[in-house]
Amino acid sequence: MDIYKHTAVSFAVSALLLITLKKIQMSIACFLAGILIDIDHIFDYYANHELMDKFRYLRHPRKLFRFLLTDYNRSKPSDKIYKPLHSVELLIPISFLYTFGIWNHVATGILVGFVIHLIMDIMPMGYIGAVSMIYKIKRGFPRGADIVKQRLSRIGRDVDRCQLCGARGETVLYKSQQWYTGFTRRGLDKITILCPGCHNVINNGKD
Repeated sequence: MDIYKHTAVSFAVSALLLITLKKIQMSIACFLAGILIDIDHIFDYYANHELMDKFRYLRHPRKLFRFLLTDYNRSKPSDKIYKPLHSVELLIPISFLYTFGIWNHVATGILVGFVIHLIMDIMPMGYIGAVSMIYKIKRGFPRGADIVKQRLSRIGRDVDRCQLCGARGETVLYKSQQWYTGFTRRGLDKITILCPGCHNVINNGKD
């Protein structure tokens, strides 16, 4: 989830719509849809955590913004991915609305914002399954780390072997800075594959 990037692109696309088509309602709908689709990241967080964790942000609403910017990405590798709004299948009911004439400028704006957001999420990941609810259901809602390991395997990385001690078996993905959510080659190269023991040693040393 990259709020800044989605906000910037949504603003640019909505401004382009306003300049070219002169439809302010369409432009506003496009901008809001391109951003508000990320509400389901909050759903992901609450679906993955224990009851006390779930109420943490209700007790301290000011921390919600920090969650949106940082906390979600930190927990993402170990959490299952649901994201119901990030679903290309939503285009099916939308197509019915258009077919039966239940359509207006606001609906067009929402559709443009929605599609642009999905395209931005698909491009760094490299496959449409990332925004398909059918794909996620068939795979039991995979964890973020499982998806990253799949991408690492595709570029030739051995995801079952620790890069430090060489031990084979269970591995943990580690990145020294904020968790990288995209799947570009440059981003994947920054991820280190570690066994739980080496991962604990590095984290303890950093603390």
